[in-house]
Amino acid sequence: MNTVNTSIEKIDFGVFFKNTKKAVVLINAQGKILSVSPFTQSLFGYDEKDFLHRNISILIPSIVDSTKFPENDITCNVFQYDFIDEEFEAVGKKKDGIEFPADICVINYESDEQKQIIMYIKDVSLKAKEHLNIQKKYSALEIDNDRKNKELIKANKTLEELNEKLELSLLYQNAILDNAAVMLMVTNKEGIIKFFNPEATHITGYTKEEIVDKETPFIFIDKSDIQQYRNQFFREFGLNIDNDFELIKIKSERNLFHDIECSIIKKDGSSVIASVTITPILDKGKEITGYLAFAIDITDRKLIEKNLQESLNKERELGELKTRFVSIASHEFRTPLSTILSSACLISKYTRTEEQAKRDKHINRIVSSVSLLSDILNDFLNVGKIEEGKIPIKFSEFDISKLSQSLIQDLNSNIKDGQKIKYSHNGDNVVYSDSSLLSNILINLISNAIKFSPENSIIVIDSAIENDCIKISVKDNGIGISEDDKKHLMERFYRGANAVNIQGTGLGMHIVSKYVERLNGTLEFESQLNIGTEFKIKLPNHKESLNAASLHYENC
Repeated sequence: MNTVNTSIEKIDFGVFFKNTKKAVVLINAQGKILSVSPFTQSLFGYDEKDFLHRNISILIPSIVDSTKFPENDITCNVFQYDFIDEEFEAVGKKKDGIEFPADICVINYESDEQKQIIMYIKDVSLKAKEHLNIQKKYSALEIDNDRKNKELIKANKTLEELNEKLELSLLYQNAILDNAAVMLMVTNKEGIIKFFNPEATHITGYTKEEIVDKETPFIFIDKSDIQQYRNQFFREFGLNIDNDFELIKIKSERNLFHDIECSIIKKDGSSVIASVTITPILDKGKEITGYLAFAIDITDRKLIEKNLQESLNKERELGELKTRFVSIASHEFRTPLSTILSSACLISKYTRTEEQAKRDKHINRIVSSVSLLSDILNDFLNVGKIEEGKIPIKFSEFDISKLSQSLIQDLNSNIKDGQKIKYSHNGDNVVYSDSSLLSNILINLISNAIKFSPENSIIVIDSAIENDCIKISVKDNGIGISEDDKKHLMERFYRGANAVNIQGTGLGMHIVSKYVERLNGTLEFESQLNIGTEFKIKLPNHKESLNAASLHYENC
């Protein structure tokens, strides 16, 4: 409370108000404003004339109860109200209606026996804002502290749970060590084996009496594995260690001998693959007193992993095969299906007898397209059989010349304008082989020759029987095969760079190579770009079982 009673006889309020840098208001006992400082005008937004003879409540609405002290009631005595007796907080109101928190300090003043009041008004908006910020920070701090306390309680609970789990784990560990189903050895500092458990005897074939106090672990570890670890250690740390046990000591002390795969040599000379871990044994003073070695036979696991990896690779290849099948099938089926649809629609338009030639043209197009679709499907089916290892072989005697001529006649419907196929055969006509596989081989080679050769070109096919060997040659004057493409010609779905615009699945040569291989034959080819390609096949001509095929093939 800064209420001051003063009785100054003479005071020049005009000079005082003009020079003060504070909001100061002079009011009479009835609450009427007599004078204000320029800073007051700036703070409240009023001109001086707006203040004069107005009630103080226009600046501080809450300072006077309007029911007791109406603004226009000039008879009211300000000194009867409690606000005169102490410094207080109030709400100031500017001319534009904006309110702000204010600290009010009043001084009683008597002039010519008239009581007047000097009122100091201080805008404490920033102070209130700072106070609010402090309150917010304090609240945030309380929330943060509460959160941290909860986290601490949770952490303590988790720690207790972990301690319980640790105790349980130690119980399990002791039980495992007492009845270990792994090879377990303990050595002294010099590497001499001091403990050798029953599982170690089971894995190695050595008894405890043969090992304890007599041997080091190197009686079991393959020397090539030790040398491999020595070389690795030299590459990583630049240290060349000659002594084997020193190598194990240093690696185990650096925790580098953990889950190392190596071969364990058994007493009978055979070996197993084991996962080995060697760790130092420390006393209470952290001094090394020996070494503990665990070894687990993982031979079966490695075999399973190998089989799983092979299965995974097979599955991955199958997935890629399915993806490429869908892509190529959708592309290759589109053209013949479109041809069939368009030809079928056009046939319906030719209803007169004299238009039979036009109908025959479109019927032939449909037949050709259906044949192409059938070939594509056969290629996919044959690849499926190859991948599953289900290529049956049925040997029989047949006339290779007649077979070849029949296939050529069937494929004549596919030849381009001006193309000619020349066929010749030498030697006996009757061979002993699988006519179905041989037919498929010839169909693929001849179809490719037709497809990749230009119009008015000649395709030469030769077959011969020499020294119990079937020899077949298919030669064309087509686009040829580049050196880069030759490396991949027998791969599934592979298309040469110069053949991407020619219809095909990229399976034909893969099927041919697998069929030739199934018949214990060989496939060779010579090719030059834009000159042509010649494929040469040699197959054994035998009358015995397939197991004897290689014996007959030696004469080819």
